[in-house]
Amino acid sequence: YGQMANGGSNLAMDCGQLLIESAMVEELPRPGSLSPEEIQQKIYDKFLLTFSGVQLVLLPQGVSWSSVSEEPSSEHHLIPKTKMKVTLSTSILQLQDVPAWKIEAFVKCAKLSLSDSKLSAMIDFLRDLPLPSRSKGMQSPRGRGTR
Repeated sequence: YGQMANGGSNLAMDCGQLLIESAMVEELPRPGSLSPEEIQQKIYDKFLLTFSGVQLVLLPQGVSWSSVSEEPSSEHHLIPKTKMKVTLSTSILQLQDVPAWKIEAFVKCAKLSLSDSKLSAMIDFLRDLPLPSRSKGMQSPRGRGTR
Protein backbone atom coordinates (compact mmCIF):
# COMPACT_ATOMS: atom_id res chain seq x y z
CA TYR A 1 0.00 0.00 0.00
CA GLY A 2 1.11 3.50 -0.83
CA GLN A 3 4.33 5.40 -0.82
CA MET A 4 5.91 5.24 2.61
CA ALA A 5 8.77 7.55 1.74
CA ASN A 6 9.88 9.91 -1.02
CA GLY A 7 11.76 6.99 -2.55
CA GLY A 8 8.50 5.16 -3.21
CA SER A 9 8.54 2.23 -0.79
CA ASN A 10 5.49 -0.04 -0.51
CA LEU A 11 4.05 -1.98 2.42
CA ALA A 12 2.55 -5.32 1.38
CA MET A 13 0.59 -7.79 3.49
CA ASP A 14 0.09 -11.19 1.92
CA CYS A 15 -2.47 -13.43 3.62
CA GLY A 16 -1.29 -16.51 1.70
CA GLN A 17 -3.92 -19.24 1.62
CA LEU A 18 -7.15 -18.75 3.56
CA LEU A 19 -9.31 -21.59 4.85
CA ILE A 20 -12.67 -20.70 6.42
CA GLU A 21 -14.64 -23.18 8.52
CA SER A 22 -17.79 -22.65 10.55
CA ALA A 23 -18.97 -24.25 13.77
CA MET A 24 -22.57 -23.19 14.17
CA VAL A 25 -24.62 -23.82 17.32
CA GLU A 26 -27.13 -26.58 16.59
CA GLU A 27 -29.36 -26.15 19.62
CA LEU A 28 -29.43 -24.07 22.78
CA PRO A 29 -28.23 -25.80 25.94
CA ARG A 30 -30.91 -26.50 28.54
CA PRO A 31 -30.47 -24.67 31.86
CA GLY A 32 -28.93 -26.94 34.50
CA SER A 33 -27.49 -29.39 31.97
CA LEU A 34 -24.13 -27.61 31.66
CA SER A 35 -21.84 -25.59 33.90
CA PRO A 36 -21.73 -21.79 33.38
CA GLU A 37 -18.33 -22.10 31.66
CA GLU A 38 -19.67 -24.73 29.24
CA ILE A 39 -22.73 -22.59 28.51
CA GLN A 40 -20.43 -19.64 27.71
CA GLN A 41 -18.73 -21.81 25.06
CA LYS A 42 -21.94 -23.36 23.67
CA ILE A 43 -23.80 -20.10 22.90
CA TYR A 44 -21.38 -18.88 20.22
CA ASP A 45 -21.37 -19.55 16.50
CA LYS A 46 -17.71 -19.80 15.49
CA PHE A 47 -15.91 -19.00 12.29
CA LEU A 48 -12.41 -20.47 12.09
CA LEU A 49 -10.01 -18.67 9.75
CA THR A 50 -6.65 -20.29 9.00
CA PHE A 51 -4.07 -18.22 7.13
CA SER A 52 -1.11 -20.18 5.76
CA GLY A 53 1.83 -18.09 4.65
CA VAL A 54 0.93 -14.69 6.14
CA GLN A 55 3.71 -12.15 5.61
CA LEU A 56 4.27 -8.42 5.95
CA VAL A 57 6.92 -6.93 3.66
CA LEU A 58 8.36 -3.42 3.32
CA LEU A 59 9.54 -3.08 -0.28
CA PRO A 60 11.95 -0.24 -1.08
CA GLN A 61 11.93 1.35 -4.52
CA GLY A 62 13.39 -0.96 -7.14
CA VAL A 63 12.65 -4.25 -5.31
CA SER A 64 9.84 -6.24 -6.93
CA TRP A 65 7.14 -8.03 -4.98
CA SER A 66 7.53 -11.21 -7.06
CA SER A 67 11.21 -11.55 -6.09
CA VAL A 68 10.46 -11.30 -2.34
CA SER A 69 7.03 -12.95 -2.04
CA GLU A 70 8.26 -16.52 -2.59
CA GLU A 71 11.00 -16.28 0.03
CA PRO A 72 10.03 -17.36 3.57
CA SER A 73 12.18 -14.58 5.05
CA SER A 74 14.38 -11.78 3.76
CA GLU A 75 15.83 -8.45 4.83
CA HIS A 76 12.63 -6.81 3.54
CA HIS A 77 10.24 -8.92 5.67
CA LEU A 78 8.83 -7.18 8.72
CA ILE A 79 6.99 -10.41 9.55
CA PRO A 80 8.28 -13.53 7.74
CA LYS A 81 5.88 -16.15 6.37
CA THR A 82 3.99 -17.82 9.20
CA LYS A 83 0.72 -19.54 10.01
CA MET A 84 -2.10 -17.74 11.83
CA LYS A 85 -5.41 -19.05 13.17
CA VAL A 86 -8.25 -16.65 14.01
CA THR A 87 -11.52 -17.63 15.67
CA LEU A 88 -14.41 -15.19 15.37
CA SER A 89 -17.28 -16.04 17.74
CA THR A 90 -20.72 -14.41 17.60
CA SER A 91 -23.27 -14.89 20.35
CA ILE A 92 -26.63 -16.41 19.46
CA LEU A 93 -28.18 -14.81 22.56
CA GLN A 94 -28.75 -11.10 23.14
CA LEU A 95 -27.82 -10.91 26.83
CA GLN A 96 -26.22 -7.96 28.57
CA ASP A 97 -23.68 -10.04 30.52
CA VAL A 98 -22.63 -12.04 27.42
CA PRO A 99 -20.28 -10.40 24.87
CA ALA A 100 -21.91 -10.09 21.43
CA TRP A 101 -18.72 -11.26 19.71
CA LYS A 102 -15.20 -12.39 20.56
CA ILE A 103 -12.05 -12.80 18.54
CA GLU A 104 -9.06 -15.02 19.32
CA ALA A 105 -5.86 -15.17 17.31
CA PHE A 106 -3.02 -17.65 17.44
CA VAL A 107 0.23 -16.97 15.60
CA LYS A 108 2.50 -19.99 15.28
CA CYS A 109 5.71 -17.98 14.97
CA ALA A 110 6.00 -14.26 15.53
CA LYS A 111 9.18 -12.53 14.48
CA LEU A 112 9.13 -8.77 14.00
CA SER A 113 12.08 -7.24 12.17
CA LEU A 114 12.26 -3.46 12.58
CA SER A 115 15.09 -1.00 12.30
CA ASP A 116 15.05 2.70 13.11
CA SER A 117 14.79 3.58 9.41
CA LYS A 118 11.88 1.16 8.82
CA LEU A 119 10.13 2.37 11.95
CA SER A 120 10.49 6.04 11.03
CA ALA A 121 9.22 5.32 7.49
CA MET A 122 6.16 3.54 8.94
CA ILE A 123 5.48 6.44 11.32
CA ASP A 124 5.67 8.90 8.41
CA PHE A 125 3.36 6.64 6.41
CA LEU A 126 0.78 6.48 9.22
CA ARG A 127 1.04 10.25 9.85
CA ASP A 128 0.02 10.93 6.22
CA LEU A 129 -2.93 8.51 6.22
CA PRO A 130 -6.20 10.38 5.60
CA LEU A 131 -8.35 9.46 8.59
CA PRO A 132 -11.99 10.56 8.88
CA SER A 133 -12.73 13.26 11.41
CA ARG A 134 -15.92 14.11 13.24
CA SER A 135 -17.76 17.02 11.68
CA LYS A 136 -18.38 19.97 14.00
CA GLY A 137 -22.03 19.99 12.95
CA MET A 138 -22.60 16.39 14.01
CA GLN A 139 -24.60 15.81 17.15
CA SER A 140 -24.97 12.61 19.09
CA PRO A 141 -28.43 11.00 18.88
CA ARG A 142 -30.61 11.78 21.86
CA GLY A 143 -33.35 9.82 23.49
CA ARG A 144 -31.82 6.47 22.65
CA GLY A 145 -31.07 4.05 25.45
CA THR A 146 -27.74 2.36 25.87
CA ARG A 147 -27.21 -1.29 25.16
